[in-house]
Amino acid sequence: LGLVGVQQTLPNITTLRRMLCTCWIQPCILGRTMNILEPVLFGIDPFWNLAENKLTFVNSYKMKLAVILGLIQMTFGLILSLYNYRFKGKYLDIYCTFVPQMIFLQCLIGYLVFMIFFKWFTVDAMSKEQPSLLICLINMFLDFGGETPMA
Repeated sequence: LGLVGVQQTLPNITTLRRMLCTCWIQPCILGRTMNILEPVLFGIDPFWNLAENKLTFVNSYKMKLAVILGLIQMTFGLILSLYNYRFKGKYLDIYCTFVPQMIFLQCLIGYLVFMIFFKWFTVDAMSKEQPSLLICLINMFLDFGGETPMA
């Protein structure tokens, strides 16, 4: 709708990619400009905005962060229940409720969080075999003791 007469045109994707590769990315990080070839210390690289699989990548990243924060929150809640049991003198609840809940939480979700960090630190985009976290978690129950095929 051009009521005022001002119109902005965007360059096509190849021109935009060429511009990003030849210039510096703004804003400044820690008081200095960041080169496009340097890795981003925290967060998502702005170059992902140009990727075709941006939505898939960002949704996967957010889901993994939600699992990590969920584990931290649930562990904190269980530790608070431990202090509550100790305060009320319910030592039987510590052994019959707290310990099984903590073991179950850490064995399932803790292992999944371990696998998330393991995949982030060891597997890169050029790896031939990309492990699937969901298939690994499902096979923990369906194929207990068997090898997990790489997806």
